[in-house]
Amino acid sequence: MEQVFKSFNKILSDRRIGAFIDSLKYISNIGYYTAIEKELGFRQYSVSNLVEKLRNQGISFSAHPDFRNLGLMNMHVIINNNLITLDKLKYKEWLRFFAHTSIPVGTVISYYLPFNFKRELSHHITKAIKEIVPSNENVYFVIYEHNVRLQPALTRYTFNDHPLIRGYKVDELFRMFDKIYNEIDANSMEEDEPPFSMPGDMVDLLLIKEFELDAFSNLYVLAKKLGIPLKTLNKHLYSHVINRQMLRGVYLKAGMFYRLFKVFYDIVIETKNRKVFLSLLRFIPDLELSIGMQYTSLKATKYVVHTTIIKPLKGFDPIISFFYQLHTDGLINKILTYVILPSSVRKYSIPYMNFYQDERRWDLDTEKTHALFEKRFAKAAARHRELIKKK
Repeated sequence: MEQVFKSFNKILSDRRIGAFIDSLKYISNIGYYTAIEKELGFRQYSVSNLVEKLRNQGISFSAHPDFRNLGLMNMHVIINNNLITLDKLKYKEWLRFFAHTSIPVGTVISYYLPFNFKRELSHHITKAIKEIVPSNENVYFVIYEHNVRLQPALTRYTFNDHPLIRGYKVDELFRMFDKIYNEIDANSMEEDEPPFSMPGDMVDLLLIKEFELDAFSNLYVLAKKLGIPLKTLNKHLYSHVINRQMLRGVYLKAGMFYRLFKVFYDIVIETKNRKVFLSLLRFIPDLELSIGMQYTSLKATKYVVHTTIIKPLKGFDPIISFFYQLHTDGLINKILTYVILPSSVRKYSIPYMNFYQDERRWDLDTEKTHALFEKRFAKAAARHRELIKKK
């Protein structure tokens, strides 16, 4: 804990390192340090030296997949008054997130949902959850089509002035939201939804999985680990993963925040007001306490947005009160809040083994896809088993 705190303090105190980490959120070229240096134009330190320096401080990075460009959505399940254990869950091969909560006590589960099987798989998951939860009134289901990775900025504030340390004031939050709300013209923002697409094949997904584990994975090393020729990995990285924008930026791994900050609020907001919804989509990324956001379609009649907020180290933060005030004012129709227990958090990378290589699509017949994976990518399958054992 003390080492994590010192590392975080050091990042906020060193503007050069902070600027480097902030800039990583916008890059797409990964796989080689030279490609990252070229995209960033970062010449003060070499990227490799900076990354190694941060690794020595226990700081690691993850590349964030663009789920729409992988043909995936996210099904979120909130269960109040029931602590469900992992062994009771069905469809574990599609899991994305699992945690227990307090205030209120309960369980939070997220599943990856293939766009081409969203109705069928969501029906099966819903039915399975209702079989193990005594009262259906205690279960909330929602399917999110958009997923955004967020991260506190590291160059806007000094350590003591950062909202992660000092928190926000109520009037400060209302000024931020009111400014955004007054600027938005909801009628002029009829945006077309970007289409869902599919990965090129299994090699793309294997690369994405490795970059999720370590955004600075080296292709030379991966070729040996996965048993796939370097030439093949190169081709798939540049022709598919990068060109099709399957990855959207590089972020500090969330585990660092879970270790340092002890309280995480999950907030789910429903509204029928399009202008409020669009305002929240701009407001939440501006909060220096948010580490993620997901939301429903812009063309929906009932909008839902979900974010995870870090409780600052010092004092009480009024963000929860702010959102409840929006509810009292009639701007939002429903709000669910709960506290995640960091010790219970389990995160899972994209379910690449459920991809049917021959037909280039996700498949619910996971036994078949797993068998094909074992046969075609024996070395990668062995690595997968090693990672599962570590969990």
